[in-house]
Amino acid sequence: MLSLFFKKLMSIVKIQNFIFSLMLISFLLQTGCEQRKTEEASIPKDTVQVKVEEPAPVDTVSKDSLKVVEVPEVVIPELIGKWTGTFDKRSTTLRITEQDGKSFKGAITINYREVINQQVSGTINEETLEVSMKDLLHSRYAGTYKAKLSQDLKKLSGTFTQNVDKTKFSFSLTKK
Repeated sequence: MLSLFFKKLMSIVKIQNFIFSLMLISFLLQTGCEQRKTEEASIPKDTVQVKVEEPAPVDTVSKDSLKVVEVPEVVIPELIGKWTGTFDKRSTTLRITEQDGKSFKGAITINYREVINQQVSGTINEETLEVSMKDLLHSRYAGTYKAKLSQDLKKLSGTFTQNVDKTKFSFSLTKK
């Protein structure tokens, strides 16, 4: 019986809290609206407020002072072909067989005691002439290549980094 009494008492308290919350919300809404009405009432109805900003100064330029500057067209270097040279002081051949814009694919052969043949893909930044390649076949010796193409587009020199142990090797190749 006592628990029934407490349940009814708790439901009455919940209802009272709900009613109090509604009264508080309506009071806050009403005072907010009245405050806005007093702010609007302080501005005379026959006046208009306009914010005026100063226009930015305009420089005048004559036709004679304009110079035409020609921007050189950036051309993506053609990498397809046979590149030979050294990789870690070993005889090396890079054959680039496909190029689509900045992207290319090919194969590299490095003449260690056990010859390494690896498929590669890469990209070239035509503005900086930086070349990035990566090995496509998974092996312990797979890694990434970072290189710079010479201005005459005939020499490619850079560093190879193995994925597994981060060992670095230098390479230098010349296009045939």
